[in-house]
Amino acid sequence: MNAGVNASEAVASGGFSQWFIIILVIINIGISYYQFKQTSKIREREIEDHNIRHREMLKEQREQFDKQLQQMKEQHAKELEVNVVVESQKDRIEDIRQLTNDYLLRISELKKAVYNNLLHRIRDEEDFKRNLQSINESYFELTYLVLEAKNLLEFRLSEIEKTDYLIQDTNNLYNKTKMTPIEILNCDTFKTPDGGEFPLEYKGDFTRKKYNNEQNTARQQLFDETSDYLKSQWSSLYNKINSPEV
Repeated sequence: MNAGVNASEAVASGGFSQWFIIILVIINIGISYYQFKQTSKIREREIEDHNIRHREMLKEQREQFDKQLQQMKEQHAKELEVNVVVESQKDRIEDIRQLTNDYLLRISELKKAVYNNLLHRIRDEEDFKRNLQSINESYFELTYLVLEAKNLLEFRLSEIEKTDYLIQDTNNLYNKTKMTPIEILNCDTFKTPDGGEFPLEYKGDFTRKKYNNEQNTARQQLFDETSDYLKSQWSSLYNKINSPEV
């Protein structure tokens, strides 16, 4: 009978142990599953955090790239604008230099004609009168060329700001150079105050000197003012090239 009791107790004890083991296994499985879930959540958060940081980094890189690209575009546009300004200023400088040279050349030709006409009248007034028509024609042919050069220069200057004084100098030089054959013929300084004739060596001397001095002064003024203007333009051009700011 005791043996039966012991056997029952053993069976009961063995059954309890099995259930205990099963419970422990279930608990371990539950703990493992919980730890797995927690680890998965932590991993997911780490992955998400990594993705967020990566997206932010990509966004910053894109913003920096866009900013750099915009700066490059602005710099390129500025360089193009500076190049356009520089080339335009180069053309303007060369135009004014060439047009001024052409004008001064024509002025010199007209002055020579006027001076020769003065001498012609001084030396032989009667011959001057006889040939007045042909002298007039030759004079006005030169005048046409001078006015053409003058108008081209003044038109180019009129397109530029703050060049009114150069236009005035250009016009003043023409006025101090022109002297028609009729004006030379009617010039009073070829006569003495009492209406008599000057001796040949003095005849018209005042007129020639006055004309020459006034013309030279006007010519020198245009030359000096234009030279100063072109120098300032070259200086401005160098500054734009060395420090490209429009």
